[in-house]
Amino acid sequence: MAYYLVHAMGRGGSGDFEEREGRAARNFAEMAKRDGIERTVYLGGLGDEPRSKHLRSRQRTADLLAEHGPPLTYFRAGMVVGAGSESYRTLRYLVQRLPAMIAPAWLQTPTQPIAVNDVISYLVKAPDVIDSGSAEIQIGGPDILSYGEMLDRMAEALGIRPRRRVPVPLLTPWLSSLWIGLVTPVDAGVARPLVEGLSTPTVVTDPAGMAAFEIVPMGINEALRLALAEDPEVAPVRQIGVRLLPEDRYRVPATGPVESTDRAELLVPSPSRAVPGPAEIESLGRGYWEFVARRSGGVFRASEDESGRIRLSLRGTPLELLSFDPPRYEPLGEGSSVTWPITGGALTLPEGRGQGYLRFTLTRAESDAETTTLDAVMEVRGFYPLLRGRGLLAPVGALFYTLTQRVFHRAMTRAYLRSLGRSPASNRLDRVQRSG
Repeated sequence: MAYYLVHAMGRGGSGDFEEREGRAARNFAEMAKRDGIERTVYLGGLGDEPRSKHLRSRQRTADLLAEHGPPLTYFRAGMVVGAGSESYRTLRYLVQRLPAMIAPAWLQTPTQPIAVNDVISYLVKAPDVIDSGSAEIQIGGPDILSYGEMLDRMAEALGIRPRRRVPVPLLTPWLSSLWIGLVTPVDAGVARPLVEGLSTPTVVTDPAGMAAFEIVPMGINEALRLALAEDPEVAPVRQIGVRLLPEDRYRVPATGPVESTDRAELLVPSPSRAVPGPAEIESLGRGYWEFVARRSGGVFRASEDESGRIRLSLRGTPLELLSFDPPRYEPLGEGSSVTWPITGGALTLPEGRGQGYLRFTLTRAESDAETTTLDAVMEVRGFYPLLRGRGLLAPVGALFYTLTQRVFHRAMTRAYLRSLGRSPASNRLDRVQRSG
């Protein structure tokens, strides 16, 4: 058996890479057949009727290997996520270097990325699963995302804010490749053909071949975490992956308390059976108020008195916006929580004082050989905001609260959850894992 993993795209080559790849594939196939090789294993690309030279060349290489050589096992994959992958490097550079980016139509194209470790597993198991004859196996990870979503996942894995995108529908893949060449150091001979293929969906349409291998591919979050951990340009500053999850509970009724929940998954790059205890929750809880003061640019000030009561106020004024009783720390089965009862302040209606609370919970979800997943949750319950109003104007007040105070609270909460992937919060979380 022989593995054919040759790619002639870019890297200083002269002439047409399609012609070079075709010539190399035919020469290899004829040599393998002449020398009695029983089977060739080849890794190509997904995508039917591709409009790019890159994907067309991948398919033509497979055709030439099958026509002129021994029986062919043809693996087809979309984006391979690994530290040495040019597709991965292009995404990373775009997210790291641009605070905002133009958004061509191809950012909506679906793809099904797969981790390089999983690709290797399929290649290694090929001799044991396929005995003879030719076979085509489409492989991919469990997640199907648009390229725009891939950029957001990369930002989350890096622990930075997802980049704003400005829609430019008429920006073609070819023009995009020129733009990417200006803002990333990825070899232009590689980046341009890759980007020109982004308008072609690269998803698994026939999963039957994958099933025979009994391999469970990792999700995109874990694939990105591993790639970043092995990336020599990133690993020294890589910390904890954070994925914000959709808000699963939110209510602003005309009467009754406000409720909201924001969640995140934290991928800590160390295995552990330890669970976050009250001491770690206390540290992270205090970090929340420090974060609010810092992130607001000093407009808001959080202070704590000797009894542990916390007051949120406008800096330079005696106006107390919200006040909280001393926090309550509670150990849970797989983690801990901290709860701040809301007791007053200008932003609270009198009837809600002492009824509502803000709670932060951190629990260990799972742990494998290389990582620990933690679930972080910020909840508001039983809160009666002043801006929601009373009586006949309550519905208007609910809308006003939603567009003002609630927007600020949610933005601050999600920013804090995202910050847990960076120092100093990430160092606290890492210590939780090592303590186990």
